Amino acid sequence: MKKYAADNLLFLYEQYPQIYKYIRNRKPNLERFQAAFARNGEPIISYHPEEGKPVWLNSRYEPSLEAVRWSESLEQEIRQNKDVLICGFGLGYHVQAFLEAYPDKRLYIYEPHIDVFLHAIENRDIRPILDNKRIAMFAIGEDYQTQLSLLEEMLNHVTGTFANLILPTYRSAFPEFVKSYYQTVVQAATAMAASHRTVAHFRDDWIRNMILNMKHTPLTPSFRGMKDSCEGIPAIIVSSGPSLGMEMEALKNLKNRALIIAAGSSVQALQKNGLLPHLAVSMDPGYANQLVFDQVDLEQIPLLFIPCLHHAILEKPASCRMHAFFVLDTPTNYMMNVTGEDPVFQNTGTVSGTAIQAAIYMGCKEIYFIGQDYSFPDDRFYSDGVGHIREEILKNRIADAHLMVPNVQGGMNRTNASMNLLRQGIEQFLDLYPGYQFYNASPVGAVIKHTKAKTLGALLQERSDIEWDEDWFAQRLQRHLKPYTEARLAKIQDRIGTVKKNFVSFDDAFKAIQMHFQSAKERLTAFSDEEMLRWLVEFEQMWSPVVDDESFKHFFAFFLLRELNYIDRHWPDMLESQDYGEKIIKIISMLEPLIHSWEEISEKLQPYLAELEPAFIT
Repeated sequence: MKKYAADNLLFLYEQYPQIYKYIRNRKPNLERFQAAFARNGEPIISYHPEEGKPVWLNSRYEPSLEAVRWSESLEQEIRQNKDVLICGFGLGYHVQAFLEAYPDKRLYIYEPHIDVFLHAIENRDIRPILDNKRIAMFAIGEDYQTQLSLLEEMLNHVTGTFANLILPTYRSAFPEFVKSYYQTVVQAATAMAASHRTVAHFRDDWIRNMILNMKHTPLTPSFRGMKDSCEGIPAIIVSSGPSLGMEMEALKNLKNRALIIAAGSSVQALQKNGLLPHLAVSMDPGYANQLVFDQVDLEQIPLLFIPCLHHAILEKPASCRMHAFFVLDTPTNYMMNVTGEDPVFQNTGTVSGTAIQAAIYMGCKEIYFIGQDYSFPDDRFYSDGVGHIREEILKNRIADAHLMVPNVQGGMNRTNASMNLLRQGIEQFLDLYPGYQFYNASPVGAVIKHTKAKTLGALLQERSDIEWDEDWFAQRLQRHLKPYTEARLAKIQDRIGTVKKNFVSFDDAFKAIQMHFQSAKERLTAFSDEEMLRWLVEFEQMWSPVVDDESFKHFFAFFLLRELNYIDRHWPDMLESQDYGEKIIKIISMLEPLIHSWEEISEKLQPYLAELEPAFIT
């Protein structure tokens, strides 16, 4: 039964090294999945759930023929799609049949069950299947992070829409998994589209904030010093929903018994109610966030900020500021010379997600949510005391809320699509931390997956015999936060200088490329093959120094994500073309949006970069 294992493993070692590392020295779980033979002698697999009857993942008669018929049935469904995502590799029959039936499709394959793939290695020669160059990606693993990584990589490269296929036997054998997986696919595609819209919407804000905040960020301590500084202490993440006002007294009584972290605008409500949180967290780049902190006394409240936040907030007087980084904030990470030892958080789309990560970073494993209602209980948007958005705007948002979600009391709350997406994002984020206890303390908000219901009153009762000094957290900040060394500041200063110098070089390069394009537009029909080849070589000589440069990849490319994603998706099609003239036309089509966007952002970058003359060290 294992006659193919050695050859398959050697192939994986050479062609799929990450999968080889993941599966080597592992054996299939024979209680869950068992190999057998179909009537025609081909190997098949049965799945044995904890409850219920075994389910066959292949035809017990002719699995190859079953796969061929399945692939033939897809013709109408996938006709418009060049890219196809298939959930379920199984023993490879379906993928093999699909590749033979549709030679023009590009495949992304996801097998959730490692045990199934281990059986495939032992029982079939999978080399001819996985050696096909039209397989763009292959991922294995049931966990959410594996799914998300595959989907993000795929969505960065697909052109147009993609077909989402799930093997029929997987639908019947794993119905709950398939339902969850399908939701993840939809949410990832929605989030990617939202991400691109967000980049476009906030591009000007990010250009301004990321550059101007570099005057302040290196001179404030990194949050790194607070790593595991609050182990054993429960954290309360405070957001701005209506339930916050309902639990304000309990929060006040917990001030010296737990760590209170204000996420974004909730700091307004806490301050107006006479409760200063131990830490405020802010990340939003827009003007609305400036309005929030215009009303907040930062000389009394320590602030953890992400450097993309509105620059005016860092210009306010403050007693204690510190910073962490976002994974996707590549411009700041490049200039700040961020390494694996720095506090780098995931972008979750909501400031409460950043606050949760801050609590986890400090070692808190028991985390409570209050004000994270993700809905409009009693048709209310914010808690009392949050006043940075006009009342009529809030009323209009609530009036447009046509979705319903279950609330913690067993009823239903009104919500809208954007708030629903934020809740789903937080739920997926919490799924990454199975070793932590998350509690939803809201008495009226939406149900949040991966949390348990527990009131702040119950927490207060548990900790009634604890009472620390008023400044207990401030003392920890003073003890643990450290400024950057002169050596690190010198590296930061050098990176900023590189960005400023290369900005001029890239601007010249894009102008030269634009002139090169114009020459082709004017004379392409008269070009000989030799002239077209020379044009392509000259283009490569202009383009490569830009796109391969570290400062371009990590700093400037951030502001051109949509345009560069478009190029990445269509570049393989250009390379496949054998006609020089067609290559030139495709290159111009791909790069002209990038050049136009560069013209727009360069006008905004230039004055801010000119203003950035840091003197961190002398």
